[in-house]
Amino acid sequence: YKSIAKLGYDSIEKCKRLTHAQLREAGVTLFAQRDKIIKAFQDYELSSDSSRGGRRRGRSKFHVGDYVMFRGYDPQLQSGTIGTVDKIQANGLYSVVFGKYLFTDIEERDLVISYDPPKKKKGFFRRLLTG
Repeated sequence: YKSIAKLGYDSIEKCKRLTHAQLREAGVTLFAQRDKIIKAFQDYELSSDSSRGGRRRGRSKFHVGDYVMFRGYDPQLQSGTIGTVDKIQANGLYSVVFGKYLFTDIEERDLVISYDPPKKKKGFFRRLLTG
């Protein structure tokens, strides 16, 4: 966002101190977007040995509560299913809730970020009532 830079946040170190109020002032109205921006800057670590100026080190790709889409192979889980990260385990493994079931030891490479929440299925009685 260019409006963030206009407020004087022109470096990673300055952006690490951004707050929700400052992002609201910059025009970022949705809480989820502000939260993702704040988390992204807080997770970013500058590395003096990196030739590109900075990189992410030792951090998880996803956070607890993020919506993720499963893109791997599992006989019990269909590819394309959207769930919520429940827990971050060691070595790039995650526990994710898909529907009402908790799946553990899912590899990071089998997940992609999803900006849509999981679709809730209508119950049997609700389907009868709504047609």
